[in-house]
Amino acid sequence: MPNYNHAAFLHQRLDCIYKQSYRNIEVLLLDDCSTDGSRAILEDYADCFPSITRTHYNHINSGCVFRQWRKGLSLARGELVWIAESDDYCDLNFLETLVKAFDDEAVQLAYSRQVFVNEDGTTQNGSFEDYVGVVDRRKWVQCYVNTAHAEVHQALGARNTIPNVSGTLFRKPQSLALLDDPEWLEMRVAGDWVFYLHLLRGGKIAFSLNTNSYFRFHSKNTSVATYTRDVYYREHGIAAYYTALLYDVPEAVLRKNFEITRDFYREFVADGNDKAFDALFRSDRVERARKHRLPNILVSSLAFIPGGAEVTPILVANELKRRGVSVLFHSCDYNPDNERIRRMLRADVPVVRAQTAAELKKIIAQFRIEVVNSHHHASQRLPLEDPDVFAGVRHIGTLHGVYENIEMESPEVIDTELAVIDGSVDAWTYVAKKNLIPFRKRGLYSPNRFFWVPNGTEPGKIEPKCRDDIGLPEDAFVLCIVSRAVPEKGWLEGVEIIQRARALSARDIHLILVGDGPVYDQMVRDGVDPFIHPVGFHDHPIDFFATADMGFLPSRYRGESMPNSLIECFFAGRPAIASDLGEIRNMLSIDGEIAGAIIPLQNWELDIAAAAEQVSQFAEDVQRYRRAADLIPRVAERFRIDTVVDSYLDVFTGCLPGSNGEC
Repeated sequence: MPNYNHAAFLHQRLDCIYKQSYRNIEVLLLDDCSTDGSRAILEDYADCFPSITRTHYNHINSGCVFRQWRKGLSLARGELVWIAESDDYCDLNFLETLVKAFDDEAVQLAYSRQVFVNEDGTTQNGSFEDYVGVVDRRKWVQCYVNTAHAEVHQALGARNTIPNVSGTLFRKPQSLALLDDPEWLEMRVAGDWVFYLHLLRGGKIAFSLNTNSYFRFHSKNTSVATYTRDVYYREHGIAAYYTALLYDVPEAVLRKNFEITRDFYREFVADGNDKAFDALFRSDRVERARKHRLPNILVSSLAFIPGGAEVTPILVANELKRRGVSVLFHSCDYNPDNERIRRMLRADVPVVRAQTAAELKKIIAQFRIEVVNSHHHASQRLPLEDPDVFAGVRHIGTLHGVYENIEMESPEVIDTELAVIDGSVDAWTYVAKKNLIPFRKRGLYSPNRFFWVPNGTEPGKIEPKCRDDIGLPEDAFVLCIVSRAVPEKGWLEGVEIIQRARALSARDIHLILVGDGPVYDQMVRDGVDPFIHPVGFHDHPIDFFATADMGFLPSRYRGESMPNSLIECFFAGRPAIASDLGEIRNMLSIDGEIAGAIIPLQNWELDIAAAAEQVSQFAEDVQRYRRAADLIPRVAERFRIDTVVDSYLDVFTGCLPGSNGEC
């Protein structure tokens, strides 16, 4: 609750906050250097509700309410945020009603009916229905859920149909460049509108008639008497600019925005003229914005489960969202959610779930998707159900090794499906040259449609685990495997390699195993040697790589292409010993040297003796180990997620109709 000199209204506002029927709340009381005794009232309530209240007071006035919004968002710890302005109030079921809307994972903002009241709380003559009726008289007579795209087309692109932030609840943005935009921070009239346009992008909006927020108009209210000022019309032009920059809106929507704003100018500015209005609204800037808009992107994955083909689309979607691109995440839902993988996706990335072509086709139309980036055969094969599922969009398929795997087990499936699938894809990205084999064999490969884009990651803060907590001696030489605990990933072979390496070396060699699955379950059930440390699944496995001396991936998984776990190992600053599969050799190579060692395979079986020899040599040869470790910073640089997403965007935008790119 941001406050500035609203002592007269605070008791009513604070009572309706603390008496909400929904109780899972944290209350942040902000004051922007008030001079009217507000802080004494805020302190009284903070003392009455200390377990859920934090106070933050400015000693110098910030000069703008949006600076207080930014401060509150940086302090908020909840998934949902309510900016309860200090001169407004609401029904006691406000939160209980709106929180329910967020059961839909795509809803980014929910808002209630708003009642316009005078300073004393009496209802104004002009109503919310009159205010939004300028756009549509029938839209707000019932509750609804709408995509952001449709809402901007129908209403929010023409007028700010959410007249007061107090009547909204929204998902907390994890990062939003707008919050640091000097132009937005200084806005006085339409900054909330611009905020909603950014916040909603790519997701949905929900409206409820089942609760009310009361928007108070009084002499100190910034919404009063602004129609006569230039700032009102200048900022509406800014809102129109962002509408055109962020949304694929037809000229008619922007024209309606222009005409509504111009009509107000003609009515309220006594000495105004259309030429003066044009100088304020800046239609030329709005038109330029339309030409720089990035596409609406849907990133599609098999499910929220462990695996490179499942984690990579999450990382891509997160980076697109960080950049302010309109991104919607689609799960085919072929497996139940692994909640730890689900939490890897930013909470402010909207999510939809669909398995059938009909369901996905409807989503593409509703959200006005322009680019689909699919990462699994499950969604790429949907044209077999409906050849038009991707009609009207640019479909960019990403290859992670699934097709080679299917071909080994069921080549007839690839023979039957691949030509149809390929016909629905405008361009492919791939992570390993072997991904191209099924296409080359069937004459479907052409270099102008296939682009190499590596996997990548953004490690964030790395906090090595305490060796003592894991049972590791401080002087031990430690290797770390991070993968699914399935037989093909080589956990049991890894244990045997470490056993043999210990026999070859004078060093105390240990192995950390991070992940879950049947092999992990077996180890927990049957027990392991004291130098083997299965720790299960962890949200931040890079911390275990940082604890170890080397990464280890003795995999014999036939679909192995470009393991994300090795990329995390690189960002932890550790060299690796890994199987000669997919792109692993190239991943570890830099300037003709290997940042670790490669384990040979024959007939998909590991050379255990050779791998054990490599491990023992690195454990004993300090100079060899240091040389490998010194190569890692340059190796890691190639796999930064921002660099990777640059490449994806080149393919996405290069494939858009009318672009100068070539696919």
